[in-house]
Amino acid sequence: MTPLRIGVWFDVSHCSYGGPTAVLLGTLLGLRQLRDDLVIVLNEPGDVNWSLTGGEALRDIVPRAPRLVVGPMALTLEDGENEAYTENPVWKYAAEGIVVVPTEWVRQFIRFAMPYPKTDSGPRRLALWAAGVDTDFYSPSVSFEHKTQDYFIYYKSQRHADLHRVQSLLFKSFFQLRGSVLMYYGYTPEMLRAAARASRFCIVLDKTETQGLAMLEIMACDCPLFVVDYTNYEGNRIGIEGASSCPCWSESCGVKTSWERVEEDLSAFVPSLEKYKPRAFVESMYSYKAAAASLLSLCES
Repeated sequence: MTPLRIGVWFDVSHCSYGGPTAVLLGTLLGLRQLRDDLVIVLNEPGDVNWSLTGGEALRDIVPRAPRLVVGPMALTLEDGENEAYTENPVWKYAAEGIVVVPTEWVRQFIRFAMPYPKTDSGPRRLALWAAGVDTDFYSPSVSFEHKTQDYFIYYKSQRHADLHRVQSLLFKSFFQLRGSVLMYYGYTPEMLRAAARASRFCIVLDKTETQGLAMLEIMACDCPLFVVDYTNYEGNRIGIEGASSCPCWSESCGVKTSWERVEEDLSAFVPSLEKYKPRAFVESMYSYKAAAASLLSLCES
């Protein structure tokens, strides 16, 4: 059998430390886990091709790389806020390829903010593809009965009032629970894993997320989430309903609530923690291997 060559295109200047690099390396690992007959070539044409980011490099990539999938870090919410969106390289050069975004609410935002017109060959394809997380690193390590704290708060809302509000509620109505706070940008992967492994559940205080990789990492440790959900994205130019603080989700992951129902829902959530199986959800859809399989299917289509 002739090996399948996958051309992986990326611009080092747009693949900085953090999310982009994690998505790139995780996807490469997933592709290697997926099939033995795959040959990955970097910044060279393959039988199928994937470009993680966009940028002006697409002008040169597109003619050399048919069967191209672009994203999910090519079109962002910030791109949608730009009124000169027709000058965006993805909009200009990737008309014949498949552009991917991580979740449905982001797709609806892009369709509204950057009207994606038909090309001469038909409608453009704006598909869904979400990156995977390292389910080997992020994994449970202790039994439910040996957790060392009840909860930890994952705090990324940039609104101190949210943190004060939930801590006041815990003090007033859930005084028997013990936990800690982990603040965005203030932890390492090892710290996040340790908190998720040690806790019976996680309280998520976040604004809207395009995918929410950290939440998937927490869930991969089999730690259920209690999400105070923000469902409205409010940009400088455009707002949209139907967003979420944790868009990669099923009912097996935990509970999403609003500030109006937080006390009532937390009271029902805590006694029923054992019924939630968030790791199984992550393994089925968002492991490196599962995400790579979804990406390869898009490339081959």
